[in-house]
Amino acid sequence: MGRAGVSAVPHLIRLLADSDAGTNPGERVFVRAWSAQALGNIGPAAKEAVPALEKLLNDREANTRQAAAIALGRIEGGATKILIDLLASGDNETKWQVIQALGELGPRAKDALPSLYQHLTNSNPSVRLDAERAIKQIEGTAK
Repeated sequence: MGRAGVSAVPHLIRLLADSDAGTNPGERVFVRAWSAQALGNIGPAAKEAVPALEKLLNDREANTRQAAAIALGRIEGGATKILIDLLASGDNETKWQVIQALGELGPRAKDALPSLYQHLTNSNPSVRLDAERAIKQIEGTAK
């Protein structure tokens, strides 16, 4: 999206607060996650969205938390610190999502490697496997 999407940033920030209310219980509209993804695609020009995206790191929906984490990494490289902090304090589901987000950031997340190595011995097999995958993505050895 890049520069063309900059004019959409204020609207996307408002959508981050959407309640995700679907028209029936089986139908969910993941507006917050899609808005976070769009902001991440805009990149550093969406910097004003960082506070709203940081709030979404505690969202009730897993896909919204992950989209916010990835968007933060794309908008500001310093978001790796936020993700490392989440990795240290979150439950296994949050750890799994943060690990995936760090892996997607690739070499920009090299500061997270020590934390990721610690998760190679996590009791949850999904966390362990994704930590291994993320390390390979960050180190540039992923196939």
